[in-house]
Amino acid sequence: MIEVCVEGESDQATAWLNRYRNQKPTFACVLSFTETALIPGISAAGQTPQARHQPAAADGAFLVSRSATPLPHLSAGISPAVITRAILQSLGISRHLLSTGLPVAISAPYIALPQVQAHSLHTGSALSLSAARALFEAGKRWGHRLALKGRYLVIGECVVGGTTTAQAVLTALGYDVTDKISGSHIEGNHAQKRQLVQSGMSAWQQRLMSQNKDSMRVSPIEIVAAVG
Repeated sequence: MIEVCVEGESDQATAWLNRYRNQKPTFACVLSFTETALIPGISAAGQTPQARHQPAAADGAFLVSRSATPLPHLSAGISPAVITRAILQSLGISRHLLSTGLPVAISAPYIALPQVQAHSLHTGSALSLSAARALFEAGKRWGHRLALKGRYLVIGECVVGGTTTAQAVLTALGYDVTDKISGSHIEGNHAQKRQLVQSGMSAWQQRLMSQNKDSMRVSPIEIVAAVG
């Protein structure tokens, strides 16, 4: 299983496991929102596009609250936050919420990262480059701070439309992940994801051509700004 997860780097993975076995981590969950979530049918996290404004804030509060708080109804089952909360509570792991800006208020303490509005990835211009850079730098700073609170740091995320965004970023980075990324639907909506990623990639590449830029020479931060 280790070999599958780290593509042959089993010695490094085993060494890491031996080093941190029985050590407690600090858990950080990044909450975010993208207009990709408002595309009809893109996610099962919310019965309607409007309902998809809620899950990240609700899941975040559920993870850190002492008493269980109601979660939005999901058509495909229950939120993964239920499993995450059970693990964190049973092992006594400290947890922190970080937000990049949500359309609804979070009813729990959180760390505010740069507050951004992420447009749909199919536009090929999801974020400004300055916003992407600001988030990256803030993430590094807080990563260092939070890592000092435990033996190691576990980072999670809650963003509706996140798997489609991940597929777009990985595709732009050159990985063949078409029809290989899962999601919240019981049966994957691969065709829809594929179409959105292709639209975003096409719009982004057309913009690069108009600026006389080579898509093979852009930075990962520029890729995240385009389709992240």
